[in-house]
Amino acid sequence: MSFIMKVRLSLQRFYYSILFGRASFLRVDEPQRVKKRFPISPAAAIKTLRLRAPGPRQHRSCFMMPGGLVIGQIMNIVSKLLLAAAGFLGLGVASGNADEIIRGFRFPEKVAGQRVGAKRDYEKDNPGYGWSIEYLGKFAANVYVYDLKKRSLPDGIKSKPAQDHFAETCKEVFLLKDNVNVKVLISSETLDLGGLSWLHASFSYTLYGDKVISRLFLTVHKGHFLKVRVTRRASAEPDQDKLVQSFVEELSRTLK
Repeated sequence: MSFIMKVRLSLQRFYYSILFGRASFLRVDEPQRVKKRFPISPAAAIKTLRLRAPGPRQHRSCFMMPGGLVIGQIMNIVSKLLLAAAGFLGLGVASGNADEIIRGFRFPEKVAGQRVGAKRDYEKDNPGYGWSIEYLGKFAANVYVYDLKKRSLPDGIKSKPAQDHFAETCKEVFLLKDNVNVKVLISSETLDLGGLSWLHASFSYTLYGDKVISRLFLTVHKGHFLKVRVTRRASAEPDQDKLVQSFVEELSRTLK
């Protein structure tokens, strides 16, 4: 990860810690119990952000807070200022890409306006559960790469392992005790995006009083399950579904 990305993530944690006292939480299968609204200290907020995230079969918590829609733009401006300052001071900070490579898959620093965030390794403690990487911006997206210790997974979405795992992942939305009034918006469809075929489902439910939309994309490529989860407030801008689809399409091109 580049120097600029490390500084950006540090500033983002600091931003969250300041706003945590008035933050609204959308808890999605978080192992730790979290109330909808509560004040905590900046130090505790930063510690919370470092808690280990759920595995690839689970949703990740989404932090919905004032100014969240512009945090990506703020971090982008800060990065440019840092690069300019580094060049002026002759610090020699490289401005090359900060792509993350996971099992041969390339994850760019920026995809469809979304900025790469934290990368998590579940494989070392839970073999088969792989890795995840988040993208932050106008929405929170989490991308998972894993194989569930299954050998020789056939590529595509038509195989039995792909179909069975997709059905199992969809059922989990109904099993989460904090999800209320779960409704299926799209039970299953095939989307061809960026050269990859994806199984797609969409759900709506109420979580701690907030109505949310959850979208799931899943495929098998190069012997691994690839899964994208996006959970957002239902009250978000109406064009967000198009932005999500554009994100998956651009990401697919890099994963090929």
